[in-house]
Amino acid sequence: MLTEESPMADIAKQAVLDAQFGDILRVSPTQRSVKTPAAVKYARRYCDNQDPMLDREISINGGLRPGMLLGDFERGIISVNNGVDMLNTVPSVKQLVDDLMA
Repeated sequence: MLTEESPMADIAKQAVLDAQFGDILRVSPTQRSVKTPAAVKYARRYCDNQDPMLDREISINGGLRPGMLLGDFERGIISVNNGVDMLNTVPSVKQLVDDLMA
C-alpha cells in the first residue's frame, strides 16, 4: 500500500512513515492501526472488554476507506502491522519490486 501509485491518501502514507512500533494500537481482535482519533476510540473499547464486534463496527463505519483512502482520521483507521518501523520511503511499484528481487 505504501507506493507512489497506491490510492492511499498522501496524509495516510505520511502517517505510516511517521509511525513507530510503539505508536501502533490494537483496535480489534484482527486489526492494528496507526494512532488516529478513531483508532484511539476503538483501542480503548478493545482494551476494556475485547469486544469481538469491533471488526464489524469498523466495517460498518467504512472499513479502511475513511482513514486510508480519504485521510479522515476522525472516522477511520490506518491498518498496519508490527513492521511499520521498516517503512521509511514511498517507492514506485517498479522500485519496490526491483528492491525485493535484488
